[in-house]
This record gives sequence, structure tokens and C-alpha cells, in this order.
Amino acid sequence: MNWLPVKTQSALLNEYRLMQNNGCKVILKYNPQHRSARLISEDNLHSLFYLETPAQHASRVIITDQYGMNRGYIALDKIHAYSGTASLEGKKYHFRIQHYSSPVLIIYENSPSHPLLSSTFEVSGEAGLTNSLLLGLCWYALQQQKVGVMEFAA
Repeated sequence: MNWLPVKTQSALLNEYRLMQNNGCKVILKYNPQHRSARLISEDNLHSLFYLETPAQHASRVIITDQYGMNRGYIALDKIHAYSGTASLEGKKYHFRIQHYSSPVLIIYENSPSHPLLSSTFEVSGEAGLTNSLLLGLCWYALQQQKVGVMEFAA
């Protein structure tokens, strides 16, 4: 899977598509000014989330919905760089970003050697955008697990 950037006419909006086998699985529209991530699945499911960083926890991001309800979090591991835990709708995932020629984002439940999903991505280094791509991948995994058709990463 690959997060591919899409050129938009708006300078305020970053759009990415999660592609697999020439098919688009998720469209992500991230607005850095509002720190919002709008997600649309291939099945036309829509979600809107806000990514908030509390002042006292710089390594933690709170995920809320459009109604201000807490839907999860992203917590960076203080010991291992580029890894941590993400929780969405009560489902907990672990993640790791591995740096090869392109960074690879891996989410897993128990062991990184058995990932649920992985995707390459290209970003300019902005943490909010990377967090929104992580959120999008976890959201996609959650949707797939709900319908019981999770395709494990190879």
C-alpha cells in the first residue's frame, strides 16, 4: 500500500490517497490550519477527526470527532524513535516508521514482524501530516476488521 499525494488547488489542504493494486482504498484530506483529517473510504464511509496536542503532553495527540468527542490518541514511544501506540474507537494499534528509500509506516497488534498493514508515504516532515496518515491507516484497518476482511501485509 502507498499513500500518494494528490495536487490540489488549495494551498491549505493536503490530499493523499491510500492506493493498493491501482485501487484507491482511502482518501485523506488534511487541513494543517485546523489540524483536521477528513477520511473517505472506497465504500463511501466518511469520518472527520481533529488532532489536538495537549500543552503538557508534547508526545501525545488526542483524536476527537466533529462533535468534540474523544475517539482515540497517538502516543509516541519515548525510548524508541519513530514508534508508538495509536488507539481509535477503542482499538489499540502499535506503529513504527521505518526509514528506507521512502519511509514505511507499519501498524501491528502484537509484533512488528506480523504487521496488519504497511504503507509507504512521502511527506515534508510535518508531524501533523504524518499523524494524519497514521490515523488514516488505523481507520482503514478498523473498517476492514469490522467487516472481517483484513488483508494482512506481506
